[in-house]
Amino acid sequence: AAMVRRAVRRHGIRIVFLDYLQIVEHLRGRNEVEELQAISRGLKLLSMSCRIPIVALAQLNRDSAKRENEKPRISEFRGSGSIEQDADDAYLLWRLDDEPSATVHRIGLAIAKQRNGPTGDIELLFRRSCVRFEEPEARW
Repeated sequence: AAMVRRAVRRHGIRIVFLDYLQIVEHLRGRNEVEELQAISRGLKLLSMSCRIPIVALAQLNRDSAKRENEKPRISEFRGSGSIEQDADDAYLLWRLDDEPSATVHRIGLAIAKQRNGPTGDIELLFRRSCVRFEEPEARW
């Protein structure tokens, strides 16, 4: 948190990306759920105090992979419902095709939560060669 505040003040950063929320350590001696609750709430407060968005990637539990329809649900964040509660927006990705060796994959993007806008699903293409998401070509 101190590093983010300092970077905002000194360098004027306007967004923070946190890769893998569940790996952040907050307070030792707590169980995983309590720790994730504290981290999630701390990120929310940090975002509000610095007036910048914080994008945190989080792992889902494995329940979505067990269903026939593999579309993930917002309730499947691994370890804590506080991630869902504290987030202003929540986006979930999943692969729509079953070809692991393909160079381009069809990807589903679920806008599962958006405090100031609509929710719904969008289809994207993922190009592995340049690690890039694109809109599919318009089919008029």
